[in-house]
Amino acid sequence: MDICLKKKRRKKWPKLLVTEVFNNSNNPYGVGHCWHCGRKIDIKKRRLQDGKTAWHIDHYPVQYVDIESQVCCGVTDEHEMSNLVPSCVKCNLSHKFERKHWYYCGRSQCYCTKKCYCWLATILLIVLIVVISI
Repeated sequence: MDICLKKKRRKKWPKLLVTEVFNNSNNPYGVGHCWHCGRKIDIKKRRLQDGKTAWHIDHYPVQYVDIESQVCCGVTDEHEMSNLVPSCVKCNLSHKFERKHWYYCGRSQCYCTKKCYCWLATILLIVLIVVISI
């Protein structure tokens, strides 16, 4: 079985990495704010139950592929600092900041399903026919 199809357990966030992500100096809204919407976040509140100032570490812009049934592409180390930003719980769970791609059937990543592969294969076949006919 492909390693990407196995359910993988995410590594625990090291405390130093959590602090480094929270204090990211490249944050457009400044330290202590959500990378996406600018909401104030509290470094000590890391769970959904902690209220409006709770936050998560978000894999942005390229997601770490840890969701079952998805193709393994992009970042393979979930602790890669260049791919981590502080995000309020609302923004992180909404997934509205993920880039959607037509070639992934309108998703941010390609599902390993026959339907999606069928669409990709059809598109590739059409492109190949057009290129050969030119």
